[in-house]
Amino acid sequence: MRDNFIIAAIRDPALITAACSSAADRVFLLSGGIVELPGYCRLLRQAGKQVFLHVDLLSGLKADSSGISFLCQHCQPSGVISTKVPCLKAAKEAGLQTILRCFIIDSSALHTGAQLLKQCKPDYVEVLPGVSSKIIGLAVRQYRIPVIAGGLIDEAEDIKAAMTAGAAAVSTSQPGLWA
Repeated sequence: MRDNFIIAAIRDPALITAACSSAADRVFLLSGGIVELPGYCRLLRQAGKQVFLHVDLLSGLKADSSGISFLCQHCQPSGVISTKVPCLKAAKEAGLQTILRCFIIDSSALHTGAQLLKQCKPDYVEVLPGVSSKIIGLAVRQYRIPVIAGGLIDEAEDIKAAMTAGAAAVSTSQPGLWA
């Protein structure tokens, strides 16, 4: 993670302009189809942003090695986000940074996340919900790779709590927090 620990998470493409002018140096693009993605990524890269595409949420794209090759050629992201091990392995082989997204709802999910990490060896893990300091702390201790807190982060206090719990960064879809 770079100096700025706030990541702009974009679900609505109408917020791309706001992300471009924000202080956030990384953007998680959580929507879009294969027709629009190259243009979105170009705008964000021109604004100096690192773009991470959540491939599970993109339309018209299969999250396999061919889909990753398409993204590399046409979108040139810095990395990808996925809940799927094969997708992250393909992205890593393509030279992209990888983020495993884990939904930690109980101790079993925490354990499953650890097993997935061993299989795909991502660069980062995004843990949801990011508003649970206890979950963030457990993930930091157990996963031993940089943890990104995401999900339900909509107040400055949420960011502070996640960072205090050990998160390396926080992703939020609230433009007011992108600063």
